[in-house]
Amino acid sequence: MNTPSNDERGKKILDGYRTFTTAMLDAAPPEHRQTLAEVIQFRETLSDETDRGAALMAAAFLDDRLRLLIEKRLVPAKNITSEAFEFNGPLGSFSSRINFAFLLGLIPKNARRDLHLVRQIRNKFAHNAGPLDFDNKDVAQLCDALALHAVLPSFSAGSKFRRSVMRLLSIITAATRQAEHLESPPDHDVASNRVPLDVIKTMWAAIDDKPYPFGDQYPDGG
Repeated sequence: MNTPSNDERGKKILDGYRTFTTAMLDAAPPEHRQTLAEVIQFRETLSDETDRGAALMAAAFLDDRLRLLIEKRLVPAKNITSEAFEFNGPLGSFSSRINFAFLLGLIPKNARRDLHLVRQIRNKFAHNAGPLDFDNKDVAQLCDALALHAVLPSFSAGSKFRRSVMRLLSIITAATRQAEHLESPPDHDVASNRVPLDVIKTMWAAIDDKPYPFGDQYPDGG
């Protein structure tokens, strides 16, 4: 009996995965197909990347998806939103977006924790010009700390990282579908200032028995 080679088994698994994802795309609602296709393409690319490439690519993709999620929740104000997400803006960093999404109630606590770990793993690769992979002691320790991969401790650090990234992506994608824009309150009614002014005038008259002396500061004489 012939035993399939590793290449043959790998090809069979890949073919099965592509058949499954194609069927999943066909079954998805039309409004969700583009996002789902991007997620599937991201997963396939992530598998082919080097460890350094996977860490940098995953962090960048999650960062971008967090921005889309937060934008979906904010008051629609294109120019103000763009300024907030600029490099020096309050939401210009991966870290600030993670924390802000959590404070808005868009992601759970364990997703916030794992996103920060992904950010730290990215920084390990980005700030080290020498050879580095997921088996590096410091990197592996961060991967072992990830919680959302849901695999046994014996799995490799790279597997824990990639599985956690995909779980984070599914959480962010689901939250984006459900998020709705906040609405700004109506403009303040300047005419309503008249009510406290009338109260002040009454109090002034009771104290000094004279007309309110600052009435000329108002258009109608106070």
